[in-house]
Amino acid sequence: MRHFRHGPHRKLPTEIFHEHCAIAGAIEAGDPDEAERAAVTNWRNATVRFEAVMRTWGERGNWEANGTQSGNGRKGS
Repeated sequence: MRHFRHGPHRKLPTEIFHEHCAIAGAIEAGDPDEAERAAVTNWRNATVRFEAVMRTWGERGNWEANGTQSGNGRKGS
């Protein structure tokens, strides 16, 4: 648990980090109901975050922004 709360995951956006800490904390406390609630909250929030990314970048990303052609993911192809 110490590594999770103080390790490299600290670079996650704050909201996501706190959601994951809530899940891990509930597991550490032996509270499966709270762990499930925290996980469901994280999944629902992740869906909202993902929707925002999809709205901005589209389902295949923004190929023009990174120099690719025809959406195949290869530069200059």
